[in-house]
Amino acid sequence: MSIGKLFIGASLATAFFAVLGTNSAHAAVQTCNWTGTAGDNKFSTAGNWSNCGSSAPQSGDVIRFPGTLAASVNLVNDLNVPLGGIVTVPNAQNSPTAMGFVYVIDKVELSDGAGIQVEDAAACDRPTGIKIGQVSSTGSVTVNTEAIYLNGPVLPTYMINGALSIENRWGLGLIEVKVGSTAAEVIVKSPHVYSPTCVDSGGRGAMPNEPFDYLQNISYNKLTLEKGSVASFGTSFAKPLTVGGGIGTTPAKVFYWPTRNEAQTASVPTSVSISGPITLNSDLLINVGDRATASITGVLTGTGKISKSPMATGTLLLKSTDNTSATSPSTVSFPATTTTITDSNTNAAIIAVENETVTLTGKRAGAYVAEKAILKGSGTLTGQLFVEANGTVAPGNSPGCLTAGTLILNGDYTFEIGGTDPCTGYDQIKATDTAAPNSVSLDSATATLTTARYKSYTPKQNQFFTIIDNQGPNQVLGTFKDLAEGATFEQDGIVFKISYKGGDGNDVTLTVQNVPTVPNTGGMVLKANPALIAAVSIAGATVLAGAARLASKRR
Repeated sequence: MSIGKLFIGASLATAFFAVLGTNSAHAAVQTCNWTGTAGDNKFSTAGNWSNCGSSAPQSGDVIRFPGTLAASVNLVNDLNVPLGGIVTVPNAQNSPTAMGFVYVIDKVELSDGAGIQVEDAAACDRPTGIKIGQVSSTGSVTVNTEAIYLNGPVLPTYMINGALSIENRWGLGLIEVKVGSTAAEVIVKSPHVYSPTCVDSGGRGAMPNEPFDYLQNISYNKLTLEKGSVASFGTSFAKPLTVGGGIGTTPAKVFYWPTRNEAQTASVPTSVSISGPITLNSDLLINVGDRATASITGVLTGTGKISKSPMATGTLLLKSTDNTSATSPSTVSFPATTTTITDSNTNAAIIAVENETVTLTGKRAGAYVAEKAILKGSGTLTGQLFVEANGTVAPGNSPGCLTAGTLILNGDYTFEIGGTDPCTGYDQIKATDTAAPNSVSLDSATATLTTARYKSYTPKQNQFFTIIDNQGPNQVLGTFKDLAEGATFEQDGIVFKISYKGGDGNDVTLTVQNVPTVPNTGGMVLKANPALIAAVSIAGATVLAGAARLASKRR
C-alpha cells in the first residue's frame, strides 16, 4: 500500500554521511567542492571541481555545494558512478534558497550508507537547496529534508533498494516523491542535532489540521519511527510498524487528522484503523484529531506502550486481540478528571479533553472543548469558545453565566432554569465580541440543546429566558439541531418556543408557551418533536486558534 506524503519529524540524530570504498584511480575517497568554473555544468568536467585531486569525482566521493548562488543552475550528472554523499552548505538568512535559487541535478546514484546532508553550522542558517530528478541506491540512504528544495512542480523519484531514512532538526519535515518511488523500508530518524548546536526560533512548520499522509507515492514494506520522530496519517495504516531506536529522548508520535468539510471550517466524523503488527521497543503517542476515531487492531509486542497524546481531541480505541506490550485500555483513553481554574491568565487557553470536566471561574484567552469533555463555570474567555461535537458547555455552577468573545458550538449546551434573572436564576452564555463577523455560530447538524429545571423551578406562561446574549452586530449563524426559528419543543412538562432574533434582535431566547405542569424529577429530555432528541452542535467556523495545537494551561 502506498501512503500519502510522509510528513516527518525527527528528534536527535548524528549528522552523517558515509564515505565508502576506494578504487584504483583514487587512493582515498574525498570531498569534492563544486565551483562550476568550467562553465559546462557537467559533473564529469574536472574544471568544475576543487579539492578533488585535479579530476572529477570518483566512486564513493562526497560532493559539496557552496552557499553562494546568484541564480538557479541546472547540472548534469554524467559520472555514472555511485557517490558517497551530497552536502549542502548553510547560508545567512538572506540565502539563495530563500530567493528561489537552487542547484537542479538530473540524477544521483548513492552508495550504500550515503546521504544527502546539510553541513553543520553555528547558526540556524538555511542550506542551499538542491533538486534531484532521481535518487537511486542499491543499498540504504539517509536524506536530511532541509537539504531538499521542495517548492515547484517537479518531484524526485526515489529508487532505494534498502532503507530510506529521513531526518531534520525540528521533528517536523516534509519529503515529497514522485509516483513510482520505492524503498524496502522507511525510517523516520530522531531529530538531527547540529554541532555547534543550533537554537531555532521555530515557526518552520506545523502539523496540518486535515488528513494528510506524509509518505506519498512511494511503495515500501515497513515503517520505523525512532524516538522523538513524528509521522502524520490521514488514512488507515496496515504496514508493519516498529517504534524505537535512535537518540531521541521523547516518544515517537503519530497524528491522525479528520476530514474537513468543503468550506474547511469544521471536521466531519472520520474513522481509521491501525491494523498492521506494531513492535514497541519504546513508547508511542497517538494524537487523534477532532471527531476522528482511530482503532488499533494489529498485533502488539514489545516493552513499550501506546498512549493517547495529552493534546488529542478525538477517540483512540484498543481493539487488538493479541497484545503482549504494555499497552492497555487505560493508556489509550483519558481517566475521568476535574480541573478548576480560578486565576487570570489571558495568554493561556483551555483545552478540555475527553472525560475531563473543567470549571472556569477565572479568565483565559479561549477554550476548546473536545468530544466527551465539559466546560462549566462563571469565568471569562477573552477569545473564542469552541465546543466540539459531543462536547458540552454548561454555564455557571447551577446556575450562572459564562462569558466568551465568540462562541462556536458543535456540541451540547446544557441549560439550567431556576429563576427569572440571568446568571443567578438561569444559565446564560454571553458572546461579547462586537467586531467579529459571527459572534455566535451554531452547527445546525450537531449542536444540541438540553434543558433542566434547577430545584424543581416552575416558570410562568410567556416568561422568556435569554440563553445566549449575542452582543455582536450580526445574527446568529446556524441553529440548534432540529430547532429552526420559532420551533417549539417540550421538556419536562414545559413547552418552549425558540428564537434566534430575541432580545435586542440577535439573541437566542426561550419563551414558555404553556402553563407548566409539576416537574418530573426523572426527566431531562429535550424534544424537538416526538421522534427526535434535540442535539446541538456548531460548525461553520475556524478551529480555535491553535485548537488542539494551542498550549493548554489548566492551573
